[in-house]
Amino acid sequence: MRNELILPVLALILVSLSECSKNPVSQPQIHDDLIQNARQYFERKIATQSPSPGTNPRITDIKTPLWDVAIVTTLTTGKVVIIPIQYAHDLHIRTGLTGRRLFNLNELTHLVIYQDKDGNDRAELITAFPDSLTLQGINSTFSGLLFVEDWTGKRLRQYKFNPDGSILQADPNQANGARGKQIPMSANASSKSPSDFTICYEITGYNYSPDDPDGGISWSEPAGCTSTYYPVTQSLASIPSPSDYGTIPGSNGHVSIVDVFPPDNPIDNIQAYFGCFTNGPAVDHSYTVTVCVSQPVPGSRSPWAFTSGGPAGSSASQNPFNTGHAFLIFSENSAGNIITRNVGFYPLGMVNPYYPSEQGILDNNEKSPYNISLTFTVANTQFFAMLNYAAIGNNSGYFYDLNANNCTTFVLHTLAAGNITLTATQGVWPGGGHGYDPGDLGEDIRSMALPSNATRNTVQNPHSNQGNCN
Repeated sequence: MRNELILPVLALILVSLSECSKNPVSQPQIHDDLIQNARQYFERKIATQSPSPGTNPRITDIKTPLWDVAIVTTLTTGKVVIIPIQYAHDLHIRTGLTGRRLFNLNELTHLVIYQDKDGNDRAELITAFPDSLTLQGINSTFSGLLFVEDWTGKRLRQYKFNPDGSILQADPNQANGARGKQIPMSANASSKSPSDFTICYEITGYNYSPDDPDGGISWSEPAGCTSTYYPVTQSLASIPSPSDYGTIPGSNGHVSIVDVFPPDNPIDNIQAYFGCFTNGPAVDHSYTVTVCVSQPVPGSRSPWAFTSGGPAGSSASQNPFNTGHAFLIFSENSAGNIITRNVGFYPLGMVNPYYPSEQGILDNNEKSPYNISLTFTVANTQFFAMLNYAAIGNNSGYFYDLNANNCTTFVLHTLAAGNITLTATQGVWPGGGHGYDPGDLGEDIRSMALPSNATRNTVQNPHSNQGNCN
């Protein structure tokens, strides 16, 4: 987490999206039987069904329902059980609805089990692809594309939720065959009305592992065109209505109102940024690594607090809430020649508890404030091990995750790469998120017994980058 996490005041009233990071949600005892019955039905009738061969990894990859975090909600058809899905591989997708924004497929997919009007159990996979208005919390309801499929990946229904609240349904005979591109305007376009032109949607998927960058695969699939969607004229009473399906993406019962913004001073070339450091074991070389923490409330474990104005380092300004930031300062002294570089970890695009992961990016934090720091004197081997780890923050496919790999997590992992282990406490924040955070890290540093190679400082010192090797 970092100081760009905000809690828009208007969203407190309007937004009721839920976080989708698989955090446990306590359930009333009365729902235990419903969840257990749904699980028995799934394992008896559904789990053994095989996906269609030759389709893309979104369909064919092994997926597991997370029953421990299943919830029960009420739709117009009655009680339904909603279960988050975990894919076996790290699958990410993007659509034209949110530009370059990548989503982890686990964030978008739920298994829904309910009974139809005849008392028969039904199981459906719901995959909701939000548009930018949903992502930013501007809409009070979901808008974007939503697929309803069976466990094998067969498309049952497909909807387009518009920002104005209207819902369109795709023609099942055309939606799966649509090409994912925008049809260009012809030379005589001026003689045509806007309705003569069609915009088509495409979902692009990626399976990428930082440990195997050459072994990843990509795929795409059509998501229908404007001409293949038409107003919903009726819905079967035995299945959820289109508006019911639109409530499922935000069904976990939390309010998703925390946003994390990209940095304002990103590092384009991390190799060049670190290029001035030299690996010298001689006695005239010394190295330090400093952990800097800006706590939301200095001297407190609070994971967030009110703030006036936009916190430094964020591309957003005038944020009413923030949760601090943690970053690192690397410094080398070579016979009096000082090289210093500041680095922190951010998401490339905005994230929140509902869509917590995004491509990561490194930032030059030389202008970022802090209220407590911890400096380690290290050997050259430790120093360069940490530099090498920190550099992966700019790798394509290395993701920022609000809960699992935020700025504080990144600092802890970088130190661990140099055999420095800090005892760290995890906290929680609005929207149901949990993980390492600057508030707790600052207090852990404040109370720890210092090793012989470490010093602690509770006053900010100047920490501009120094040294030029060009």
